[in-house]
Amino acid sequence: MKLSQPKYLFLSPAAMNSARVALGRQNFVQKVVLFGDAEEKDFISFRKLLHDSKDLPVEYKRRRTNRKQNVALMMCSSGTTGLPKGVQITQDNIFGYFERYSVHSETMIGATFNYLCVIPWSHVYGALCILQTSISQASCVFLPKFKEKVFLECIERYEIFFALMVPTLLSWLAKTPLITNYNISSLMAVLSSGATLTKDVEEAVRARTNIIYILNTYGLSESTGGIICSTMDSNKPGSVGIVTPGVYIKVIDLVTGEALGPNMKGEICIAGNCVMKGYVHDANSTKSLIKDGWIHTGDIGYYDNDYMFFVVDRIKELIKYKGYQVPPAEIEGILLQHPKIADAAVIGKDDVEAGELPTAFVVRDGEITQQEIMDYVAGKVSPVKRLRGGIVFVDSIPKNENGKILRRILREKLNGIKSKL
Repeated sequence: MKLSQPKYLFLSPAAMNSARVALGRQNFVQKVVLFGDAEEKDFISFRKLLHDSKDLPVEYKRRRTNRKQNVALMMCSSGTTGLPKGVQITQDNIFGYFERYSVHSETMIGATFNYLCVIPWSHVYGALCILQTSISQASCVFLPKFKEKVFLECIERYEIFFALMVPTLLSWLAKTPLITNYNISSLMAVLSSGATLTKDVEEAVRARTNIIYILNTYGLSESTGGIICSTMDSNKPGSVGIVTPGVYIKVIDLVTGEALGPNMKGEICIAGNCVMKGYVHDANSTKSLIKDGWIHTGDIGYYDNDYMFFVVDRIKELIKYKGYQVPPAEIEGILLQHPKIADAAVIGKDDVEAGELPTAFVVRDGEITQQEIMDYVAGKVSPVKRLRGGIVFVDSIPKNENGKILRRILREKLNGIKSKL
């Protein structure tokens, strides 16, 4: 609210209590409209607003607008490394999104299937899906919060054909014994976004379900959502797909900044009509992200000879072990294959001699020792990627609402353990 400073706030009853706290700390909101039937002091009922307005004369006049400059949506960045920033998405960005996904949009407009969404509408992924649904005949079944049994019950009850998910949920689907209690045979397609989906998890889901298409998409809030996407015809396990129309992608060398060819890892950079206007009230962060019209994503990736893209990890999250760069996502993917590991995250632990030591935070799903986990990983990776920093058992892995691991919290936890020692 501080970033956007709205004059009018349209509010869900579910957010009413937290909104009251926020409203008490500002002076720019003039009126609050509350959805639903609830009557609340200081709030205007949306139903009453519609009723009182129905007899008023309405005169609509078109006016010229600058699509490239006028902000349509202000979303929040993921906030995995610090406080979220206000991402300004213009009307031109929205038009570009629908032009890029015109094939998918035309399919949805005529479709009558039910799809399941657990992606928050406050995230660009969820917001754009709802915009797309509003102009289609498809029906959205939305879960404000993921609950295992409710999720499976919804698929069975509403005969869900298509689901919007994040890799964390797919990893759960690959292992949970609960699916034997439900009929989820209607689920034929899944679109995964928000984080890297490993090839092993994807193949494990296919082996357990009737899902034919597991489509990946890659993008940022700053790039108006997905700008690389799998299609029914171009879909390789582990790949996030091909570049969508109207978007330019290059992979650059981390040192020289030169564009790289196929199968060479570097930083993914994005240009085109997807690039945001900038961060609100934060020109310095905007300049550090967008250079000469290119978004420097901070993501490490490459494309193969078929121009299919693969995202490996984040530059900031790479572990520096004796001069070698160790991608945490690779080790996490291996850990998640183990039947007695429910969830895992890997970070670097500071070390005077080596620089950083790969260290795993593990949520157990059965009896397993630290040494067993270390031996398991050592048997699948090169020596530099072994878990030399050890294992920390935890009850859960801290993640944001989109399924991205909050590594800063794990680093704080690790520093807390070191200080106690």
